[in-house]
Amino acid sequence: MDRKREMVRNKELPAGEASKRLHEPSRNIVMPRQESRRSAFTMLIASTLLTVTPLCVGATMQDMQRDMQQRREQQQREDQARSAEWARQDMEGMRKMQENNREQMQRLEDMNRKQTEEREKFFRESEEKAKREQAEERAARKASADEETTTQP
Repeated sequence: MDRKREMVRNKELPAGEASKRLHEPSRNIVMPRQESRRSAFTMLIASTLLTVTPLCVGATMQDMQRDMQQRREQQQREDQARSAEWARQDMEGMRKMQENNREQMQRLEDMNRKQTEEREKFFRESEEKAKREQAEERAARKASADEETTTQP
């Protein structure tokens, strides 16, 4: 009916013709006798399938739901395993980073201690050198003073 109204709107059918056709029942196509038998047989098979299919489909639906549930559970297990692996890798990375930081701090401490020892050694040597020079100076002054006293009668 909608098609007929659409045809009137599009001016494919005159309005009077459309009103006749709108109220007519749909015309059935007349089949030859052999076609009618085939059609009846097809309808019998279709109706049998329609009564048997829901049982099969119900079992199939249950199988599908069970499969979907198993897939979801498997996906969850895989996701959890992946998350656990990522967490393990993160922890391993953090541990390596901490170990590297510890090694770097140890190297810095060793370098600092070595520099401190070198500075202390340098200052000790400088002090010892200054004391030796002072002692040599005093000895030289004393020797020159002794010479002066011995040369002066």
